Amino acid sequence: MEGIERVLLKMLPNQEGRNKYFIFSMQSKWEQICGANVAKHSKPVRLERKILYINTDSSVWANHLLMMKQQFINNINRVMTND
Repeated sequence: MEGIERVLLKMLPNQEGRNKYFIFSMQSKWEQICGANVAKHSKPVRLERKILYINTDSSVWANHLLMMKQQFINNINRVMTND
């Protein structure tokens, strides 16, 4: 799968297209990244200037994700690079 993904990313014309592909890929792996409970209440929606935007269904979940920011960054890096 990794080879196909590289070819696809090279075919995308600009960074915006690559960001959209990255978000699509991350959404499909979101439960693996953050766990089932957090995944039920949040969703990655946008990547701009190396900033990941995540929608949550409440401010409580937004605060929870913020407090666990480094753990989520580590999980994202681990899952998204281990395809």
